[in-house]
Amino acid sequence: SEHVALREKAESELRRRGYGSREISIARQFSNADVSTRVGLVDVIAQSDQVDPRPWLLMLLDDPSRDVKLRAVSVLATMNDPSITQRLRMHLVEERDPTVAARIRRVLKLLR
Repeated sequence: SEHVALREKAESELRRRGYGSREISIARQFSNADVSTRVGLVDVIAQSDQVDPRPWLLMLLDDPSRDVKLRAVSVLATMNDPSITQRLRMHLVEERDPTVAARIRRVLKLLR
C-alpha cells in the first residue's frame, strides 16, 4: 500500500503469522505495479532455496497480468508434484483468460 500505516499493519500481521523478512519482501513485490517486476518475481521465487515456491506461485495465478500468470503456470509445470497438478485443475475452472486457460490445459496434458 502507498499508505505507510496500512503497510506497517500488514507487515506486522505477516510477522505475527510467522512470515520472515524474505517472505515479507516477496509479499511486497506482489503489489508492485510494474508487470515486468512481477514476472521476474516468478523466477526469483522459483530459484530460491530459502522459501517453498509452490504457495507463492499458486498465488500468482490470481495476478491481474496475463504475463505473470503465464509465467507462473510455466514454472509450476516443471514441478513434479501431484498437488500442483490438482491445484492447476481447480484453477482452470475459474480462469477467465482464454490464453492462460489454454496454457493450463496444455500443461495438464503434459503432466499426465
